[in-house]
Amino acid sequence: MSDSLVPDDSTHGPLKNQLSLWDAVSLIVGIVVATSIFKVPAPIFGSLNCIWAVAIIWTLGGVLSLIGAFCYAELATTYPRSGGDYVYLTQAYGPFMGFLFGWSHLSGILTGSIGALAFIFATYGTQFFGQDPANEYAFALVAVLGLTVLNVFGLVAGKRTQNFLTILKIVGLLGVILVGMGWGLREGVAWEPASVPDNFQRNWGFPLILVLYAFGGWNDASFVAAEVQNRDRNLPLALIGGVGVITVVYL
Repeated sequence: MSDSLVPDDSTHGPLKNQLSLWDAVSLIVGIVVATSIFKVPAPIFGSLNCIWAVAIIWTLGGVLSLIGAFCYAELATTYPRSGGDYVYLTQAYGPFMGFLFGWSHLSGILTGSIGALAFIFATYGTQFFGQDPANEYAFALVAVLGLTVLNVFGLVAGKRTQNFLTILKIVGLLGVILVGMGWGLREGVAWEPASVPDNFQRNWGFPLILVLYAFGGWNDASFVAAEVQNRDRNLPLALIGGVGVITVVYL
């Protein structure tokens, strides 16, 4: 299919290659490691009720995401343009399908995800600052508007903020792990036998959905493919490396 179906990035002026490999990895990790990781572990463990089954389901989610990352790495190097899924769908099925994806992404997919994450953030924010739960709407609104303004200021401001928030989140998660290991209650702790419950095959579907939701967003680096430095090398490394880092952190 002709590449003319997708407008070249130079149509509205060339995009500057301002994203390094670290910036791209930080973008992926920062998007994926969000408030969902603080919400989904509890219902996952409640459904499986076995630490080994939980480890298997998280590993499976990481493997599936890694397979997807390999596919997107190939697509991103074949069509190195900004737009991500829009570019790939347009190339495969024509401009109308790309048009439908773009509008559905704007009006439903992305807005729904942003809304859900904003309210999870607001729930924790009101608890942390000791605010009335009725103020959750204000917290969510400030979070969405604040990040929107940062991105409006341009790529440099956005990537610096993203890098800072990514480091902050990873350090925070590692801190929780270290505190739990060093100062957690150890009385009454018993190791479970290395076995998976018999009903695992019947109960793994819902937990896997939650796990894949927690991994959601790893493909978003492809939306800024044209702005990645040495993208033929760095974009595949960022996609695969980012998913690998996320899987290790989640486990």
